[in-house]
Amino acid sequence: MDRTDPATADSREFIYLSERNTPMYVEYLTTLLNTVYKVPGTIDPEKSFLELEVDSLSLAELSAHLEDELDVPVDEEQLSAATTVAELAALLEAHGAVIPA
Repeated sequence: MDRTDPATADSREFIYLSERNTPMYVEYLTTLLNTVYKVPGTIDPEKSFLELEVDSLSLAELSAHLEDELDVPVDEEQLSAATTVAELAALLEAHGAVIPA
């Protein structure tokens, strides 16, 4: 398995990726969640989108937003209610997403 591609990684390897993601991706996602999706307060990156009360429509919109803005395709298996912010950040890092200035 390729550790750099979460699409082909098993869950153990995906956890490996989420443990090493850079704060830049977490910061981008938490800012996006606070401003666009109105998730209140400080966001713990280890919390799932379910725990953050992000609904399925917002997750679909987030997926489309990431594809449009960062050119990173995110499918339903990679972004679900059980996904954590840290796991999504690891996915963005693994795809080499370039965060806009």
